[in-house]
Amino acid sequence: MLKICARLGLSPEETAGLGAVWGKSAEKGGGTMSLLLCHMLDTAAVAEFMFDHYLAPATRGMLDRVSGGRGRRFFAWVCGIHDCGKATPAFQRKSPAQAALLAGVGLGWRAGMVTAETSRQWGHDKAGAFLLRQTLQSKGQWKRLHLNWVCPMVSGHHGTLRSATQKDVLYSGSGGGGVHGRARLRVPLGRSAGGRAGAGGAAGSGSW
Repeated sequence: MLKICARLGLSPEETAGLGAVWGKSAEKGGGTMSLLLCHMLDTAAVAEFMFDHYLAPATRGMLDRVSGGRGRRFFAWVCGIHDCGKATPAFQRKSPAQAALLAGVGLGWRAGMVTAETSRQWGHDKAGAFLLRQTLQSKGQWKRLHLNWVCPMVSGHHGTLRSATQKDVLYSGSGGGGVHGRARLRVPLGRSAGGRAGAGGAAGSGSW
């Protein structure tokens, strides 16, 4: 991971943050915690293998057409970015041990701001699609039609398709604290997976 961060030109602070944001807990990962960055890159690598060996020629052709001839890269990015919503306080709070590590590298939120209810309202699939939409919109190069095609792949990657629009935020009431303090790790997480989306945080002192 250190070599990847160095190639991306990330600062020591960003590298430390990425080294604490978890994607798979030890309880669900066979006894070993998996960093979110590693999980996303692993997924992207599997996607490349699938593109090369399993996708139908027609599917590969379609992906090439919608990405200016970069279908393999685009497919890997879409698959890799699927869990970017885990880089939010709403998700990271679920592991107290990892939350403490995040707080130790300066990523945290105000006590009581992110709760179990926040985590329920902002599942990582919904949070990821919402952050992805905001981030790609800010780039100014994505048409709404394209956003409406890509973002549901993130919000629906557990089998339930739903939009990630402003309606989701209004529906969720004041639970937005679970995703909105996202500035610090938004850039490195996105760069690592081929786009820009997501952020990390931890319980305890400090701020986003």
